[in-house]
Amino acid sequence: MPGWTDKLKIGLTGKVVLAVLAVVLVLLCLLGAVATDRYEAYLTEHIEHELLLKSELTALDLSKRLEVNAEIAVQLAERPITEAFLTGTSQSEDPTGNPRYSELNAALTEISENNESIGSVWVTHIGGGFMIADHGQVVEGTLVHRRPWFAEASGAYRPIYSQPYEDLLTSKTTISIVHPVFGDDRRLGFVGLDIHLDAILPVLSSVQSYEQQLVIMTDEGAVVYDPAGLSGEVDVLSLQEGEVEEIRADGERLFAERVVVPDLGWSVATALPAEAALRPIEQLRTFSLLLWLSGAAVMLLALAAALKYLLRDIPILLTDIRRAENPGHRITTAVGRNDEVGAIARAVDRFAGLIHNQVQEMNHRALHDRLTGMPNRLYIEEEITAAIREAEGTDEAVVIAFLDLDRFKQINDMSGHAFGDELLCRFGDRLRASVPSDAFVGRFSGDEFILLLRLSIDDAAAMHVSLGELHAQLSGPYEVRGQLVHTASSFGVAVYPYDAGNKEELLAAADTALAHAKEAGKDRVQFFSSDMKRKFQQQTDVENGLRTAVENGELELYFQPQLCLETGKLTGVESLLRWNHPEKGVLAPGEFIPIAERSGQIAEIDHWVLEESIRRGSALLTRHPEIGTVSVNLNARQLQNRHLPRKIGRLLAFYGFPAAALEIEITESVIADRLGETHRTLHALKTIGITVALDDFGSGYSSLNYLRQLPVDRLKIDRSFISRMEQDTRMQAIVRTVIGLAHSLEMEVVAEGVEQEGELRLLKDWKAEAAQGYLISRPLPYGDLLGFLAARRE
Repeated sequence: MPGWTDKLKIGLTGKVVLAVLAVVLVLLCLLGAVATDRYEAYLTEHIEHELLLKSELTALDLSKRLEVNAEIAVQLAERPITEAFLTGTSQSEDPTGNPRYSELNAALTEISENNESIGSVWVTHIGGGFMIADHGQVVEGTLVHRRPWFAEASGAYRPIYSQPYEDLLTSKTTISIVHPVFGDDRRLGFVGLDIHLDAILPVLSSVQSYEQQLVIMTDEGAVVYDPAGLSGEVDVLSLQEGEVEEIRADGERLFAERVVVPDLGWSVATALPAEAALRPIEQLRTFSLLLWLSGAAVMLLALAAALKYLLRDIPILLTDIRRAENPGHRITTAVGRNDEVGAIARAVDRFAGLIHNQVQEMNHRALHDRLTGMPNRLYIEEEITAAIREAEGTDEAVVIAFLDLDRFKQINDMSGHAFGDELLCRFGDRLRASVPSDAFVGRFSGDEFILLLRLSIDDAAAMHVSLGELHAQLSGPYEVRGQLVHTASSFGVAVYPYDAGNKEELLAAADTALAHAKEAGKDRVQFFSSDMKRKFQQQTDVENGLRTAVENGELELYFQPQLCLETGKLTGVESLLRWNHPEKGVLAPGEFIPIAERSGQIAEIDHWVLEESIRRGSALLTRHPEIGTVSVNLNARQLQNRHLPRKIGRLLAFYGFPAAALEIEITESVIADRLGETHRTLHALKTIGITVALDDFGSGYSSLNYLRQLPVDRLKIDRSFISRMEQDTRMQAIVRTVIGLAHSLEMEVVAEGVEQEGELRLLKDWKAEAAQGYLISRPLPYGDLLGFLAARRE
């Protein structure tokens, strides 16, 4: 919607002048208002400070005067003569008969004569039987406990101040300062000073002025000092302590402030008429308005003339700037000027070129891999989406192939990441050089590349040959940093619309085909098939079921007992995971653990197995302490977690499970990749007191090396050796040698998979410590295990 300046047909210079005029006027008005408000705030602050200062000085003066007298009471109470006098006189005795009376009376008289504000100094017994005062006054039979200060003084350990009262002898307004006297850890009596207020209030006349008014009131509302009669108009005690407030008294607006006298609790209030305080503000407002208006008129006239000259090239420059959105456009208007407008024109010209270059570079970076310079995943997915959209309803097919370097992880780990990155670049270069010009290639992630082809239905039939030739070209050696690297590649291929109906399904099909190529031995081209689709759907079903398996309580631990061959008793159990699938029944770990690893659900399952083994194991040892150990298997992910020992320690403490009764089982395949990290974790577990067993011993390729480096307590001989032992004498020799080797290394031996009596006899003869297998017991649910153990005990 056009502004009012557009309707008036005013040019750019006029618009700027009007805008600046409006801004300057607003700013000047704001400055005037702010200056006036600041001055008013300053005056108010000054008034508040003065009121607060006078109130506090008055309160402080009263407090100091009372503190001086209170200190006299404290010193009198702490004098030995006072304690000795009260100790030597009972309530019923004549106090003048006390040998200390004369000396104490002289002390009281001296204090009274040396302090004009003190009306009387006295000492009384705790029971109130007598009171002696200065100048030889003695009053017996007085009811001291009825005096207004007695109840508060009876529980006090410091001076207390009474409320003002009228002295019966002098008819003067008086307050009493009372301090208890102690001796032998008990209260003996009190000393007191009677202070006449007319002796201390005259000092306040110097604070009272013709404008400021002063009021002093007790905490109970009694008026002590109020020459102006302000207390009759205002509820002084309702004022906020330490804050200046606006009040009205007799139709007049006042600034008032109240403070409290320390210890005494009285209120001191000071008030000042607002009209007298703020009178200079009105004069300042009038003067400021005239000054700002005069200055504004002069400034705006000068500004209008200057802006009209300076902004003469601005409209043309704005037109040039709008055209600068087009690549290659150059700004020429005002570039030759040597003032700020010329500098702006030259800067805009430079920035336009830089921005175009940076936008192009940012677009390239967003869509290309930084290492290889090939299209990245975002670019690839956009290209696949576009290809599928163009192929819909035509006789064209869209082919994508995932290309993955075999053994890349081993090469990367052995030679370093920089070496691996250079190998990826060499592979990408060869891939681009080997594909047709109309093919699209990119780096999808890690060591996975992708090939996209748009083919007719007839060409798609001959695609197998072309991909086979490409596979052969990519499988040759690569020269990296002067070394020849021999590596092959695996292809996973899927075709739209035969294998999938959209981009996501097409990528998933190609990825599934690649996984099958890896499982089948790598170095091959694998096309997606209906069997893979069914298997993929089954795996998807298993993955979806796993997402709720833990929450629904479908996971369960089975326990397989271990038999001590020397005593014939059960000495341990191994916990084994099972899944009670609602449709497929009980599933072994091999049927769902690989899927859990690929889907990222394995961490939750690992934690559940570890905690459930310790929880069940604690309950099992409580019922059957003869079961010495509970074994649980750990995988590579858990062993590479440096927080694992602390996590296990917390679980052991929470469930009250002894560390010595927990055995961790590991396999050679688990520790093959990162032996150093495994070594540190196992040593930390051993420090806690946990035992370590090497499971499936003999199935790996470097078992003796692990025995030398790892802190292993027990070897578990793999069942593949035990099951053939009776019929194969060479297998017997191997098992006997392994048992002897373990004993020489001070390790125990557990034989797995024992199913025949003959196998058990041989193991006993060779002094193996324990056996585990179907001959002893199948893996049992926890409830069945308890029944099995109870039956053996009977």
